Amino acid sequence: MKIIYVIVIALLLIVPNIVLADRPKYSFSDDIFNDIETFPDDFFSIKHLFEMQSITAKQLNSSYYQPEILPGWDYWCNRTYTPNSTTFGSYGVFIYPSHFTSYNIQKGDILDVSALIYTNWGIQKYQGVRLNISYSDSLSVTVIVPTERNILLYPTAPNFYNGWMQLIELEVYVKETGNYTITISEDSPDQVHENQWQQLYGNNYTSGSSLISQRIPKCVIDLYQKPDISQSDNNKVKPIIPYPFTSMFIILLIVVVLLICFKVIYVKRRSKAKKP
Repeated sequence: MKIIYVIVIALLLIVPNIVLADRPKYSFSDDIFNDIETFPDDFFSIKHLFEMQSITAKQLNSSYYQPEILPGWDYWCNRTYTPNSTTFGSYGVFIYPSHFTSYNIQKGDILDVSALIYTNWGIQKYQGVRLNISYSDSLSVTVIVPTERNILLYPTAPNFYNGWMQLIELEVYVKETGNYTITISEDSPDQVHENQWQQLYGNNYTSGSSLISQRIPKCVIDLYQKPDISQSDNNKVKPIIPYPFTSMFIILLIVVVLLICFKVIYVKRRSKAKKP
């Protein structure tokens, strides 16, 4: 039986490196990733920590700005990037995580919120965006990154380019205790940046903010005065991220199956050994 435990421990050490070390293989060429940073060896373990809220967006360095960090990539990647795909577009901006909550808000609290703003799949143009942030007078919100609220997002088609995903970080100061909602929507860049980027990229540039996109928030931050009895660290701003079917789950499933198999083999061998 001891040998089984040795094998299982070895598998726990080896399998994660086999399953998680490299970028998954797709039905399209890996060349679309040539212009972004190299896929980190520990990417999926860091992604798991991000999804479990153990680390925040600002703790991710730019090498983790890979499309696999986002929900929905597994569904859309082949539909978007297979040869002869017709799903390319000219505008699309999103923020992830898109919803945060914090409880037990008190006067004088300072909260840090960070997220990733990115170009949607298959967008062929540079996009100019300005963050439009709405909040109560009982709050003070400072945009740490980007300092001028203007962002130039790079294309994701035909290839991904460094700059397709960027960090946004806010500092929220609570002037008065209460329940508040902060919304982040997109707007067109100020005229100085608009002219600069238009001149630089010409027809490959757009700032397609519409009345609808300006009114529908890309990110919502809810702050509550009452504590959440299910949480011990209420004053922490937490993203709402649905638990995904990740590679970590696959690893655990493999280990469980192997344990069952070894157990069955062990029982059968003992049964045979007892027979006269």
